[in-house]
Amino acid sequence: MLMPIIDPKMGRMSPPDAMTWAFKRSGTGIAWSLVGLMIVGGLILGLSVAACFLPYIFLGLPLMQTVIGAAYALITSPDIDGMLCEHCGYARQGNDSAQCPECGNNWKIGARTA
Repeated sequence: MLMPIIDPKMGRMSPPDAMTWAFKRSGTGIAWSLVGLMIVGGLILGLSVAACFLPYIFLGLPLMQTVIGAAYALITSPDIDGMLCEHCGYARQGNDSAQCPECGNNWKIGARTA
C-alpha cells in the first residue's frame, strides 16, 4: 500500500486511493489475508495496551484511594490525640478499660473512649 504513495513514478496518491490500488493489484485471497493480518495486529496491540493498564486500574488505583482515604481520616480527625495511647500509640477506639492493653499504662482521663 505504501509503494504508490512513496514511488514518484506512480504519481501522488492519497492513502485511500493507494489502498484501493493495492487491493486491485493483489489477488483476491491475498487482499483479504492482508485485511485479516491488520485485524489480528490490531487485536494484539489492543491486548498489549490492556495488559499494561489493567493492573493499574484494578490494583494501583484502589490501593492509592485506600491509602489516601486512611490518611485523610487520620489527619482530619479532631480528637486523634484522645484516641491513641500517649505512651505507645495504640488505638483505644472501642476499648473501655482503664489501661492500655499494649503497654499497660493508664489512659488519659479526659480522652475519648469510643
